[in-house]
Amino acid sequence: MKPLDIYLYIILAIGIFGGSAATLWVYLYLKKKYPDKKKAGDDRPSV
Repeated sequence: MKPLDIYLYIILAIGIFGGSAATLWVYLYLKKKYPDKKKAGDDRPSV
């Protein structure tokens, strides 16, 4: 396996996991910033 292939796999993994992690972070950040916007219908307990 060439080093370039390893780098491509690492970038791909970071892209997949980093993308979902970034979405989760943005969701949690907005939930913390605006906790009183959406209380009704939100079944997740606010942390």
